[in-house]
Amino acid sequence: TAADDPRLLWLAMEGPVAILRQITADLPEPLRDEDFDGICAACATLHGTPEYLERMERALPAKLPSLRFQEQVFGILDAAAATPAAAAGVASAEEGA
Repeated sequence: TAADDPRLLWLAMEGPVAILRQITADLPEPLRDEDFDGICAACATLHGTPEYLERMERALPAKLPSLRFQEQVFGILDAAAATPAAAAGVASAEEGA
């Protein structure tokens, strides 16, 4: 799962396009959003290029604290959204619309 594997967590939190932008930022021609037709193409590029996988591995130790923080924030938001009070708030908002 993403919680168990930092690589999967990074993919889940930011997606392959953002990862490729970050890990190639120091190259003479870094990758940009426009270089991909979508996330499937970006994922294929990331996983099909050993150099990019190595760059991802090297970047993970510095990136992991931010990813764990994002994971905690989203976990808190998910928990709050699952409370009965939050559900009642959604129902109230829908009734007023």
